[in-house]
Amino acid sequence: MEKEDFKKAEKLFNATQKVVDSKILSEKEKEPFQKINAQLAGVLLSSWLPRDWGRKIIMLIILLLAVFGALKIDVLFLLLLLILPIFSPRMMGGLIMFIGRIMGNK
Repeated sequence: MEKEDFKKAEKLFNATQKVVDSKILSEKEKEPFQKINAQLAGVLLSSWLPRDWGRKIIMLIILLLAVFGALKIDVLFLLLLLILPIFSPRMMGGLIMFIGRIMGNK
């Protein structure tokens, strides 16, 4: 997804969230907005890589450290690669959905 499309989806998500949070509409009137909001949340969390450059750079440093450490020092440095999914919006979204299902939320 391009940066411009992501910004539009994020703006629409924030707008629909305000409608859902407002006390003006009844629960039945809020249902379509909640469905749209859930779909937009999925779109926003569909990217494997983070949006900002700071997190991408941190991921690259961890990757280089793991590979260099595994080649020069010890193979256990490859365990650092297990940290990388923490930076992925898609992985974190999937983890949160899994935890929600375990806790009993639908």
